[in-house]
Amino acid sequence: MSIPASTSTPFTRSSPPPPSPPQPPLFSQSAANTNPSDHRRRFSFKSSQNNNSNSPVEVATASWTSSIAHHCRNGRLSEAVLQFTRMRDSGVEPNHITFVTLFSACAHFPSKGLLLGPSIHGYARKIGLDVNNVMVGTACMHLKGEVYPRRGFHSMQKDGFDPDSVSFTGALTACSHAGLVDEGIKLFKTMRKVHRITPRIEHYGCIVDLYSRAGRLKEALVVVKNMPMKPNEVVVGSLLAACRNFDDVGLAERLMKYIYDLDPSGDFNYVLLSNIYAAKGSWRGASNVRKTMKDRGVQKKPGISSIEVNGILNRFGAGDKSHADAESIYEMLEYLSEELTVCGYDFEVNLHDFF
Repeated sequence: MSIPASTSTPFTRSSPPPPSPPQPPLFSQSAANTNPSDHRRRFSFKSSQNNNSNSPVEVATASWTSSIAHHCRNGRLSEAVLQFTRMRDSGVEPNHITFVTLFSACAHFPSKGLLLGPSIHGYARKIGLDVNNVMVGTACMHLKGEVYPRRGFHSMQKDGFDPDSVSFTGALTACSHAGLVDEGIKLFKTMRKVHRITPRIEHYGCIVDLYSRAGRLKEALVVVKNMPMKPNEVVVGSLLAACRNFDDVGLAERLMKYIYDLDPSGDFNYVLLSNIYAAKGSWRGASNVRKTMKDRGVQKKPGISSIEVNGILNRFGAGDKSHADAESIYEMLEYLSEELTVCGYDFEVNLHDFF
């Protein structure tokens, strides 16, 4: 493929987690008819009464969890797990925020999470939090999705089963998310030379994503140029997304010219390029992208999230309050944002603007 040349330069408080919402509707009719202030009293962390009623046990759990979260945020997963062990040895029981913090950290560092995650999950299962708390259960599912495909791939080979192309896709994806570039490349070579499986476009896409996530954009570009089939917008788009993460505006501009030939009406990559310019403070570049979109008749599609509840699909757009249970939904969102903030998550936007 020919790439055109560049043209321009933890904290738990006394109010318990709310019960899982009835379905459908997302909230019961009685809840929908409740005075909004009742919801706020139920979900708010800011009540002075709640602050004054924290028991010594809750305060101790919050202190230990805060220390664990500090290690996790700074990439010290082993220290975080050691602190978790000390917490239990001191007689302080972890809560749901403790486990969410640890599971999320294990998912972000899969090579270590593969070793440390199972024991943490075992303890969560022992005290019933992996199935009785939706936040813990979700974090545990995310952890398994990140670290266990690679383990399953190697176990399958040890048991005498030959992996197929789908198995390699899962294993290569796991290596990409774990940052295991050398192991991923080794698997890709083994796929062709040992198992005689001809790589398809999804396998080349995994290798492009593997290099892109590791910041090795030149090597990712070499793969895109030399792959035996024409790359699609997904393959090139993953490299474009990496250009934003690693501030490579020049490569992003070159890729956009190629992406337009692949998907003339696609809006996502234009928006991504505009964000790349904005992140670099190049407002003229961002403005030119919007002008190009207008000239070519490309319109930005509104982002939509959806959830299926008892066979009914509920859709939500950014800032959308048209849902019948919107008020209760936003109350729940505020509650969850408070919990995430306590865990140390730093939001890119101010969620309170939506409440």
